[in-house]
Amino acid sequence: MSTRVFYELWQMECCGEPFRTGDRIKWYVKSAACLTSDLGIMDLDYVYDAHFDDWEGVNILNGTVNKISIYYVKYNLIEGDPHRMMVPVCEINELIEADSSHIYEMERNKLKAFGYVIELDDVTVREAKPKEEIDRVEA
Repeated sequence: MSTRVFYELWQMECCGEPFRTGDRIKWYVKSAACLTSDLGIMDLDYVYDAHFDDWEGVNILNGTVNKISIYYVKYNLIEGDPHRMMVPVCEINELIEADSSHIYEMERNKLKAFGYVIELDDVTVREAKPKEEIDRVEA
């Protein structure tokens, strides 16, 4: 049985380490129950989070990447916003399988990349200890 993790694109752009199918990973994650909005993705177990504010609910997940899908969503302009801010409309989405965490294709059919859905095998999860540092990707 595989474990499914959602990895937001901004986390990868900020300080993420690229990964490929077959890689062994070690990530900070939180339960998918912590999501504040409905992404329209079924059966998520965890959310990658390298920017948490406190250690409450932070786990360390080890596993082997079995499948990577890029998650594309529609973005709408916030009406009247002078900064022309765009917000994701997650009800309009598409998952496209990829072999790595590259984002060569930022747009697809008027949808924009928002993150990844990663399926992992051979998974272990344990509670993180406060201030515990981890390697981002294992060889």
